[in-house]
Amino acid sequence: MVQRDRHGDPAPLRKDDITLLQEIIMKKPGSVVAMSFGNPHLSRHLKGIGGLIVGYGEGGFYGNQVVYFNTWIRLLKGELEAGGKLPVKL
Repeated sequence: MVQRDRHGDPAPLRKDDITLLQEIIMKKPGSVVAMSFGNPHLSRHLKGIGGLIVGYGEGGFYGNQVVYFNTWIRLLKGELEAGGKLPVKL
């Protein structure tokens, strides 16, 4: 994980990480769903994704990760319906 930079890139990722993610995405463009805990700006680096799930909650990424992961799995299985509005424009 790379911390956000308040005065620069709102979603800093290491170049090697972006390269790996793009290789995965390009295997099936439009089929990969990405998830971010509280930082929707990561989508700027992920060209070709089919969707983005952004989770927000108490304590941010360091909050209740078990709840975040369980909720994400339930979304992917169709047990929950995602909703809401991002607090930023992308």
